[in-house]
Amino acid sequence: MLEPPIQFTFSEDFTKEYQDLPQNIKSGVLEALKKFKENPRAKSLRLHRLSAIKPPVWKIDVFADRSWQISMRIQGSECALLPVATHKVMDRTY
Repeated sequence: MLEPPIQFTFSEDFTKEYQDLPQNIKSGVLEALKKFKENPRAKSLRLHRLSAIKPPVWKIDVFADRSWQISMRIQGSECALLPVATHKVMDRTY
């Protein structure tokens, strides 16, 4: 699945949505991405694949309460970051 070192690319959706987030959510997103880069299998991130989506979309949790998530496509060492949104919005999107 992932091959170090992990590289991020940012979709237009991710960039636009990130810019509109409150500062505390932005900080959480940056911390989650840092943790993901250091250890993608960290239990607190709860990395999981959405099985019904082709090509596969993966999600990680931003906070322990699972209120916010980051979606991405993973290929080799590249993670293309897709929308960041609340868990509820993600469930409706995917």
